Amino acid sequence: MRQPDEAAKGEKVVFAVRGQVAELTLSRPHVLNALDLEAYDLLWATLRRFQEDPRLRVAIIRGAGGRAFSTGSDLRSIAAARPTGQMRVTEDPDPLEITKPLIAAIDGYCLAGGLEWALRCDIRIATSRASFGLPEPR
Repeated sequence: MRQPDEAAKGEKVVFAVRGQVAELTLSRPHVLNALDLEAYDLLWATLRRFQEDPRLRVAIIRGAGGRAFSTGSDLRSIAAARPTGQMRVTEDPDPLEITKPLIAAIDGYCLAGGLEWALRCDIRIATSRASFGLPEPR
């Protein structure tokens, strides 16, 4: 049975444990699971918690709402929080610190930074409704 971890549960990122599997859900469906500064911090905190818990063997990252895995950074929110134009989102820990397998469960849009998050995962599983893209080349 699924047991949400109340200490790591937030409005924007939900962390749940089922057996030896950690489930991380990006939960901002109203903005296609785009991540603001708080959501980035919560996501990194849950990944660190996953890495440090010896009982957990694998993590699955997914998006809530059925329309998007993630469309990356919530640029409006970040710009409002950092009016100087500085767009560095957060201090990312070294990705090599996460030595356990990460699986991206992709349904809907997987764009920009959302695609970069999916590419950080060891395995990517996509539904037929998944759509991938990087707007930067334009």
